[in-house]
Amino acid sequence: MNVFTLDHRHSQRQNIINDLGMMGDAVDFKTHLEDMYISDNGLHVDRRVSGKKVLLNSDTGEQLSVVGENYNNPLSHAEQFRTVERNIVNSKLDLSEMTRTIDVSHNGARAYARWTFPAHQIDVGGTGLVNLEVLSRNSFDNTWPTVMEGGAYRLVCTNLMVLGTVIAYSKQRHTKNINYEGGAVQVMNCLTAFMAESEKWNHWYCTKVTDAQAFRIFAKVCDNKHALASSEAIEDGSANLYDVLDKATKNKDGSDKKRGGLTNLWRLWRFHYKPGIGDNLWSLYNVLTDWATHHQGTTSTSSNNLVALQTKASKEVKDLVVKDNLFRLAA
Repeated sequence: MNVFTLDHRHSQRQNIINDLGMMGDAVDFKTHLEDMYISDNGLHVDRRVSGKKVLLNSDTGEQLSVVGENYNNPLSHAEQFRTVERNIVNSKLDLSEMTRTIDVSHNGARAYARWTFPAHQIDVGGTGLVNLEVLSRNSFDNTWPTVMEGGAYRLVCTNLMVLGTVIAYSKQRHTKNINYEGGAVQVMNCLTAFMAESEKWNHWYCTKVTDAQAFRIFAKVCDNKHALASSEAIEDGSANLYDVLDKATKNKDGSDKKRGGLTNLWRLWRFHYKPGIGDNLWSLYNVLTDWATHHQGTTSTSSNNLVALQTKASKEVKDLVVKDNLFRLAA
């Protein structure tokens, strides 16, 4: 391939990125650090706090967080996301009909970007198409470092799916050694990881799962102490699953618990995914991703902060899939 052809290809791919449009002021602001002081009203003096700085939104002056004096995260959310896009242009990914979505939460302190690649699709067991994605997130409030990873998106239910054993993954801590470009380069092997994951998902589709096994996973991911304590008894038949479910989802006065994670997970399994996909590990995985994507927060949760809850739940699902023997032994 000659230089002209390479330049033309790069220009075409850059135009596709340009057509996605501006990222917006919500993520395209600078930050700066200022010394932190505490006020001693009795003496009417302000004292500087050693080792701490206040991180501010340079456009609005709003405080984003309190950080250590060695904190270093100089690029805006948008600049970090554009680093990913430069590497998408240089990658082997097919950019046909690609899309980008960006969300923010906590008054701009956290931001999330997702690039979807419809040209890279697989079908697991005839249950629906799964798209390749690249995801990136950054925080200015010490919630997490700059993270970039490969992911997947199931078109049937629009569940954000996190690769179980993520090969395409980068985590850059906010220190003087932060390397945004290196992290983005590292994640561009996501296509290879995606194809490897598809083989595993097809194996999961052929792996049977009992109701008792599914219940134990649900208890674990939503950290329901009563259900966890009884899960072994359910699996060996010495306890009734529905009796445990009833007690685990109620308060001492008999009222339903406001946080109905276990109830939602069980209903998704029993009445949606198990009848639709089957009693298999792929179906169980889809329950978990559905729960992480669509069943976080309450009706009063703001749309911005909902994204943070979804990200937290998705990480819990990913960690469980990596560590739990039900998934590990079937990999």
